This record gives sequence, structure tokens and C-alpha cells, in this order.
Amino acid sequence: MTNGNYGDALGEFEQVLRLREEQRDESVSAQCKLADTNLQVAFAYLEHSRSNPGADVLVESTDGTTTRIASASECRPQLEAYHQRAATILKDLIQRLRDQRRPIDNLSDDEKADISDLMHELQRFGQEADGIE
Repeated sequence: MTNGNYGDALGEFEQVLRLREEQRDESVSAQCKLADTNLQVAFAYLEHSRSNPGADVLVESTDGTTTRIASASECRPQLEAYHQRAATILKDLIQRLRDQRRPIDNLSDDEKADISDLMHELQRFGQEADGIE
């Protein structure tokens, strides 16, 4: 049995994540995108766990082979790790702005919105993740 929707999403998000990490861009926007991508990976693991409890994350490639992205027992630790990484990136960004004496009020509207949206999504994820085992 494949559960390709979540497996495919995880594969794509992890590729985007690697590319964003390689860029090493320290801008507010780039750091928010990096944190958001980590959070999207966490959400994909969460949705897989909800939809396919106790099942491995499997993807079927175009040649018909099946690849296991993660075992069922790895899903919860993975979603927690990606969530924590997103939270840490945001926390470090806010601390760096404080250290640079750049108050959030002085950021562009887009940067403020990025940070606000990310904070909201981190909170929402925490609430939703509490509902699974």
C-alpha cells in the first residue's frame, strides 16, 4: 500500500528544504521561508499520521518501485523534530533582530506578516499535534 500524497509532499518539501538550507540567506524573508518549509514537512508527517495511523510513509515512483520515506514509528519523532526546528529558526531570528537592535516594528509590512503568520502556524501545529498519538 502506498500513501503517495503525503509521501510525495514530504519528498518535495525535503528537497525544497535542502535548497533553502544551502542558500544560507539570513534575511528575514529567507529565514521565515526556511522555518515555514520545516513546518510544512511537520504538517505532512502530521497529516500522514492522522490519515494512515500506524502506517509507514511510502511513495511509488514512476517506474513502479515503492520507497519507504519513514517507518510508522518514525513519524511522531520526525514531526516533532521539524516543528522544533521551525520554532528554533524563528526564535533565533527574533533574537538576532534584538541583538541588531532592529525592533519588529521597524521591519517591512511583509516581514512582519511573515513572522506573524509563522507564529500563528507554529501555534496551530502544536494544537493539532496534541490530538494524535
